[in-house]
Amino acid sequence: MHDKVILVALNDEQKAEAVEAQSSRKKITHAVVCGDYGTIFGTEKYCLKYFNAWSSIFPNIFSGGEFSDSLQFGSYQPTYELVNILMVANDEAKKSSP
Repeated sequence: MHDKVILVALNDEQKAEAVEAQSSRKKITHAVVCGDYGTIFGTEKYCLKYFNAWSSIFPNIFSGGEFSDSLQFGSYQPTYELVNILMVANDEAKKSSP
């Protein structure tokens, strides 16, 4: 499966939901969505760093990246250990591809 890594600019309502779900001390303006693997939330700078890296580092599970400002979220909780999840999924996809 080749998903795209999606960098999402959150609207004001989504920002408030994310801050409430995580920590009122965090500044959250964006999210990086990695398909069914998970999501992280943070500032634009923080999220852009991961978006740029993951869309190329994990070629066996992602076919690049895209930007969005209209994605809906089921949960505003981040996926802990997302890097480890992506590494395992990429290695498994690499082993199973011909």
